[in-house]
Amino acid sequence: MQKWEWELKKGNIWRAKEILRGHIAQIYQPDEYIAYGKLLYDLKDYYEAGKYLFAGGAEIDGKYKDAIYVFLERNNSVHLHEFMSRFPLNFARTSYEMLPTSVKTYIESHFSSEERETLKKENTIIYPATPTRTVCFLKKVKSRLYFIFWFAVTVFFTISFFVGIYTTLKYIFEEKNSEREYCINICKFAPSESLQECIEKEHALIKRLDPSIQKTDYSKSH
Repeated sequence: MQKWEWELKKGNIWRAKEILRGHIAQIYQPDEYIAYGKLLYDLKDYYEAGKYLFAGGAEIDGKYKDAIYVFLERNNSVHLHEFMSRFPLNFARTSYEMLPTSVKTYIESHFSSEERETLKKENTIIYPATPTRTVCFLKKVKSRLYFIFWFAVTVFFTISFFVGIYTTLKYIFEEKNSEREYCINICKFAPSESLQECIEKEHALIKRLDPSIQKTDYSKSH
C-alpha cells in the first residue's frame, strides 16, 4: 500500500491529495492520475477531476462521465497542441503509443490526421513504469544543503558584524579612559609652578574626549 493510499484509508483526504499531486508532477502513471481524479471528484472539483480521469484512461461514458464531459466541453474547440497543453507536461509529452486507449480514441475522433501526425513526431518520450525516487530525494537533499549553507553564512557574518561593533566601541571607550587617567596622574605629580598649565591641558583633553565631564580641581592635592 502506497503512502497516499494509507492516508486515504485513515480519512486524511487532503493529505492523500497532496501526496498524489507530488507523484503525478514527477511522472505519468495512469492509475495515479485516475486516483487523483477520483479524489478531486469527491472534493467536487469536477473540471480538474475530469482532466485527470480522462488523462488516466477512465472510460468517458463511465461512472465519472459528468466530470470528464465538463473538461472536454470546455476544450472542445481548441487545436490538438493546445488541448494537450491543458495537461501536466509528463502526460503531454508521453509517446502517443503509450497513451491510454480511450485518450487515443478521443484524439482520433476529434482532431485531424495532420495534428495527430505532428503529435506523434513531437512526443517520443516513454516514461518508465515507476518513478525514480532516488533522483527526487537527491534534489531535495541538494536544496536543503544549499539552504543550510547560506543560512550558516548569513549567521556567521551577522555575528561577526556585531562582534566587530562591540570590539570597536570597547576599544574606543578604553582608550578614552586610559588617556584621561594618564593626564590626571601627570597633573597630580606635576611641579607646583606648572600645575595650572597642566590642569588646563588636562581639562582641554577631557573636554575633547567627553564634553560631559567637568573640570577636576587638583590644587587641593598640592
